[in-house]
Amino acid sequence: MTKCCKQCSTTKPVSDFGIRIWGSNGIGYHLRCKDCMNARRRELHDKDKNRNELLKARFGIDLSEYNQMFIAQNGCCAICEKPQSAEKRNFSVDHDHKTGIIRGLLCENCNRALGQFKDSTIILDKAKEYLTKDRMDHKIIPLTTKSEQFRRKK
Repeated sequence: MTKCCKQCSTTKPVSDFGIRIWGSNGIGYHLRCKDCMNARRRELHDKDKNRNELLKARFGIDLSEYNQMFIAQNGCCAICEKPQSAEKRNFSVDHDHKTGIIRGLLCENCNRALGQFKDSTIILDKAKEYLTKDRMDHKIIPLTTKSEQFRRKK
């Protein structure tokens, strides 16, 4: 018995195709032959190639341009200056969502923070003002544990 591979269009014996199980529907064979499946797996595991394609598709830059920005920033986040070595993930490419212009590389926290502030310098200025505002004119409420709060209500 033979089967035609969807990817390479070669007719091969079914033993050259992996077995695929569809729940209670039964057993069949993969659409791609084992050679094509293995080649695809190797391709997916080539992280630099995938990262390069992702950078090109999303931001119009390649991995070498990303690396140049990384070196220019001394391997640190453009905002908090935390080194890449302290992060689990690669730095994000920060860009203006309206113009698409790339601003720099950010750690995950700084990138998310800008997103939460909707890239608005007005909101960021208000947040900075809030953090630096003299709080002495406000009533200071001591923090308590939940058990103390519960006892007060009774």
